[in-house]
Amino acid sequence: MASTFYPIPIEEDGKCHLNIVPIGKPIYNTQVYVLNDNLEYTLPEVPGILYIGGEGVSCGYLNKEEKTKSVFINNPITHEGIVYNTGDVVKMTVTGDIVFVGRKDFQVNVRGYRIELGEIENALLKVSGITEACAEIQYDVNKQPVVVAFYVTANNCDLEYKDIMSVLQMKIPHYMLPSAMARIEQIPISANGKTDKKQLPNIANQKQNFVKRDIVGPRNEREKQITLIWEKVLGIPEVGVFDNFWDIGGDSIRSVRLIKELKGGRINQHQIKKIYSINLR
Repeated sequence: MASTFYPIPIEEDGKCHLNIVPIGKPIYNTQVYVLNDNLEYTLPEVPGILYIGGEGVSCGYLNKEEKTKSVFINNPITHEGIVYNTGDVVKMTVTGDIVFVGRKDFQVNVRGYRIELGEIENALLKVSGITEACAEIQYDVNKQPVVVAFYVTANNCDLEYKDIMSVLQMKIPHYMLPSAMARIEQIPISANGKTDKKQLPNIANQKQNFVKRDIVGPRNEREKQITLIWEKVLGIPEVGVFDNFWDIGGDSIRSVRLIKELKGGRINQHQIKKIYSINLR
């Protein structure tokens, strides 16, 4: 059942040039709410869960009492009637239109951060030349979760990682940036029409797919010793002296291992504090 609408703008060439078509605004006799975990309104452009209320909302699922209780709740805003928790992660634009970000069940935690896979995919679609995108969580050589991304380009043309990353860095937080990316011919689709992520190749352990960074190599023996330790702890092929531990895959668990390895390498306590707080310098 449709609950919202959006008039799709058609340009003079007869095409719609929107990268993302909004869900739009509610139809007649329907209310929509974008709420946070406390069931309060989110600010414009801030993701939240989409709740639907109004005449079109049913009383629940037939003969599924527990499931009904979990998603059909009393309206927390008007305190009248019920609303339906769609499980869709959306955000409200300044014009009042709703934009789909992803599914709540596609939210994952990596290194203590909540990752919105749908938001990463939407950001990838803002890159010129990318026509389809998919983000996923895979596991690196240390069995740690990392964000990876797959994309399809127009005419299967290759894109520079740095060009993709320059767009992503403006659209999503640093902790949501993919650690590895790969261009594929098409996004696999299951029989029910959804992305079949099980068919995606594992690229978290393939060095050629790691997102390339501007790396300044070690300039002396001490820096060389420390970079080798970082590479071992983080499971990445190359570390630069200006890299930040947290930005390239560090977390609290790895930081404990890092300190242990540094002490084993006879790096003194003062040097460890300096390295741990900023970077290799």
